This record gives sequence, structure tokens and C-alpha cells, in this order.
Amino acid sequence: MQAHRLRHQVALLVLATAMCTNAQNPAGPKFVLAPPAGPLAWTVAYTYKTSAQSIVDAKKDDLASKSLLLSDLTRPEKVRYIIKKPVSSRTVYFEGGVKQEAYYVGNYEFRFSEQNKEVLTTDLNSYPDLDQLFRQRFPGVAWVTPKLFVKIEDAHGEKCAYFRDGNPAKIDPNSTVMDAIIDASKYQIREAWFSVQTGLPVAFKVGQDLGRYQFEDSPASAINVPANIQAEIGKKAKYEAYLKQRNAPAVTGP
Repeated sequence: MQAHRLRHQVALLVLATAMCTNAQNPAGPKFVLAPPAGPLAWTVAYTYKTSAQSIVDAKKDDLASKSLLLSDLTRPEKVRYIIKKPVSSRTVYFEGGVKQEAYYVGNYEFRFSEQNKEVLTTDLNSYPDLDQLFRQRFPGVAWVTPKLFVKIEDAHGEKCAYFRDGNPAKIDPNSTVMDAIIDASKYQIREAWFSVQTGLPVAFKVGQDLGRYQFEDSPASAINVPANIQAEIGKKAKYEAYLKQRNAPAVTGP
């Protein structure tokens, strides 16, 4: 009985060791979902299946009734990201030439556009979205997991690990099902390519819309923050200092 118990314990130990080894060295290609430590800069350029004019034409009645503005229909042509301390930035270049800038200090986003000079401040601890979290994950590929790996292939000018989410045989929603009509996006195929050499994202695709990554050297100097953003950062720093002082424990005498 004791020998049987001993063999059982040894078998469990071997199994646990194997499981730990597999967790530390998972099978399949490497892929990087979060920006590595240190300064980093990259741009994502977008290519769309439908033209900007076709979208405007499809919404002409809404535009005429003012229920939609033309700016509501613009899509990003490219987005440039810079991760750096103490200030990171995200600059969006929309179709039609409109630019929107956002700067990140601590847990705050400070954003404004050429059309609207008012600075909008967001507490990312309370109201983050995927685009605002680029310092924690690369945009467009957060859905990738090892089980979605398909194959190694030559794509976008280099050898890539290809991942896919969705069934290519089921890309058309059932028009008789209300849920399919309301959210047809769930039928879109999501694809992603990661460099076999570096593990960094190369491209991603949602339906027929493509995003291409291009990594660059991070600027050696600090990011040039516009004066209106600097003023808002200063206000927020003063407010944080006030809260820290107010919440500090009272000092009692001897």
C-alpha cells in the first residue's frame, strides 16, 4: 500500500513538473501583445475596403437632417504612438486632413483636435478604452491568443505568424435573426500577423479593413507638448498635490 501511494505521489510530481514546463515554454510562435519596457514609437496605417465618399453617400439623408456631422464619419488614416517618460502621446490623422492629439501623463489623457481647441481630460483609471491603453497593449491585436495560431507564412514583406479569429465559412449574418442584424460585426473575421523574428505585430485585419504597423526609433528628446496641454497638466498636478495633502494623516503632538 505504501509503495503504491509513493508511486502515485511521484506520478503527480512528474505531471506537475511537466505542466509548469509547458506553461513556461508554450508551444507555437512568440507574439508580443504589450509594448516592451523602455521608449518605443510606432505608426499604424489603415486601408479600408469602402471609400470615404461611399460612406458619405450612404449617410446623405442623416447629414442633410443634421443628425450626423461629416466629422462623425471620418476614419483614421494613420495613428502615431510614442511611449516615453514622463509624457507619452497618440496622434490620429483622419481622412480629410483633420488631426487629433492626445498626451498621457500618469493615469490621465489630455486630448484636443484642430477643430476643437478645448482640452478634454480623462481619468484612465475610471474611463479607459482600448485606444487609450496603448501603453499596456498594442492596438488591434489584444484578442490574439495561442489557440488562434494558424500557421507561419510570408506576408507583408516578411515571415509572419498568422492568427485568425472567426470561421471564414460563416462571414454573412443571418438576415432573419434580429441579433445578427443588430451586431453583424460579430461575423467579421479578425486576423493578425506577428514578425517571426521579433515577435512584434506586423498587421491586423478586421473584415476587409487592414492596419499595418511600422516601428521607429523613439525620439531622444522629450515630447514637445503644446502649451494648452502643459497648462492642463499643471492644473492636474496641483490638484493631485492638494488631494495628497488633504488625505495625509494628521500630525499629532507629543
